[in-house]
Amino acid sequence: MASYASRYVAFLDILGFKDLISRSIGSAPMVTVDEIRSVLDAPEPAGAEQIVLGRIGDISKSGHRLTAFSDSIIITTDETEQGLIHLLQHVEKIGFRLARLGMLYRGGIATGLVYHDREQVFGPAVIEAYELERQARFPRVVLSAPVVNTGRSTAEPERTIFGRFTRTDTDGVVFVHYLRVLSMITDSDGPLPDDVRVLHASIEASIARRLDHFAARTYERLKWEWFQSYFHSAIGANPLGDKGRE
Repeated sequence: MASYASRYVAFLDILGFKDLISRSIGSAPMVTVDEIRSVLDAPEPAGAEQIVLGRIGDISKSGHRLTAFSDSIIITTDETEQGLIHLLQHVEKIGFRLARLGMLYRGGIATGLVYHDREQVFGPAVIEAYELERQARFPRVVLSAPVVNTGRSTAEPERTIFGRFTRTDTDGVVFVHYLRVLSMITDSDGPLPDDVRVLHASIEASIARRLDHFAARTYERLKWEWFQSYFHSAIGANPLGDKGRE
């Protein structure tokens, strides 16, 4: 008999998905089908050689499940420390891969009762994550208060890892830090690698195109203005302040 289980759940909405699909067709597609598929790929399991994640064990043992349809993605994991970290890592990877393609997403992460098998996913926590996505406003994946409280009250090293995967926005909302990799590179010593400079320029160009395209004070322009601020914060060009670095 089918039954609910307590799980973490992320509901993600790929913004401008129709445009992404249109770029994958024609005689000279700008985006390949493989690139679109790779957006959804789960991160590699954490091995013992990965010092930080390795200390909490193999996060692939988290009951990870994914359902994707059109521009929506639902990911659920066990309601465990490994499950939470695995979910945050996967949501981060999706956001970063989309940013590399000049695309954004929005979403919510909740915890509670879910039914999720190979064909169906539903439950109160799915509805809550969906509502969080609708309230997120900007291209960010926001965490519910219970998820934040769990992440910040767990034992070390999970608490530190949770802090690395999240940021607190200027309005107090906690969201997944999906440009974390760029922040890590910026904080490291030495000049930026050439491929990172190219990536920075590509993202800046995507932002500029969108800002030129959308009229002032429209929602589409506001979301790209938010992303511009977040991107500059991640690369150290326009820090959000102390709250943004929690």
